[in-house]
Amino acid sequence: KLETSTFFRLLAPTRLNVVCFTLVTDKLSSELIKYFLDILREDGRAFLTPTVYQGTPSIRAAFSNWRTTPMDVETIWDALCETYEKVQQSH
Repeated sequence: KLETSTFFRLLAPTRLNVVCFTLVTDKLSSELIKYFLDILREDGRAFLTPTVYQGTPSIRAAFSNWRTTPMDVETIWDALCETYEKVQQSH
């Protein structure tokens, strides 16, 4: 879903358990990523961390629990998309 999303852009090939992506916006900044992740964390369904990939403020998702299911990934995806919409409305 990330590869075809209009909300997010994959920044690097996904290898093993780490995904690096960013927001699709003309206002991209480290502050916006932090704000996005704060809203996402407050939602309670996912916790992701900020990073910078080749100079681009971005988001790092790491899946390390062997019990992670496709349903868990879907829950995270829903939380990401809903948070994106909230952030877009507030900025």
